[in-house]
Amino acid sequence: MGLDVGDRYVGVAITDGTNQIAEPLKTILRKVERPEYKFKPNRRDSRVPAMRRKRVEGVSNGSRPLTARPVADICQDLKELALENRVAMLVVGLPNLVDGTVTQQSKKTLRFVEELHSDDILRKIPWYWQNEAYSTFFVRKIREGRSRSSNKVDKDLDARAAARILQSFLTQNSDY
Repeated sequence: MGLDVGDRYVGVAITDGTNQIAEPLKTILRKVERPEYKFKPNRRDSRVPAMRRKRVEGVSNGSRPLTARPVADICQDLKELALENRVAMLVVGLPNLVDGTVTQQSKKTLRFVEELHSDDILRKIPWYWQNEAYSTFFVRKIREGRSRSSNKVDKDLDARAAARILQSFLTQNSDY
């Protein structure tokens, strides 16, 4: 099983029955919208349409405030997928630069995987690292090339990036 760990999502991929071809499986949320998010009314009147109301303090770009899901919940999701798909190993994409330089995102990924690895069941599965420099970027570019509508959100983007990471690992390590 391959993982593409991002700030908001974890993309998950698995191999086919021959362990030669990686396929996107699922995208797991790491962060969710906060339930208490509400629009603040404009200065004058609360009857102003929602589109014209001010947003929550500290959120200027119009995005909704997010909160992290408990790592235990994400572990549970991964354990269920691992058991359903009889996973023999986990390959995690490490977003180093092409020259191997460790990035800030690499450090975040390492910390998150360390938390996942504390789970008893997930710890029993062998874990491998695969350099995933620009995997999501390439998947997004391929997606844009296939569709004229680049504004359309591809909900499987992270799962596709995980498949790219897993496929790279399988190609480089054909003995698995």
